[in-house]
Amino acid sequence: MPPLAYNRETDRFVWVSDAPLAQWYYKGEFATLGACHTARGEEIAKQQQGPTHRADGTPYDREGFGLASIAALQHARCLTDGDLKAPPR
Repeated sequence: MPPLAYNRETDRFVWVSDAPLAQWYYKGEFATLGACHTARGEEIAKQQQGPTHRADGTPYDREGFGLASIAALQHARCLTDGDLKAPPR
């Protein structure tokens, strides 16, 4: 999953689309690519169901962390062992 960064100009979190793969978050191992895609979809749905306001009525996600997390998950990659090997020179 791509990393998130705080944008001081907008006061919101954003996902970093051009971050090197070494900086991406590792979310686990799966038996198949299909299982990885299913888990990613389930996590997106879970986060989309999250609370929208705190108990005091203030917006829960006014800095955009939740929305940025969902966007990052939508752009996450399911990789095989072969994807992680260095390309031949």
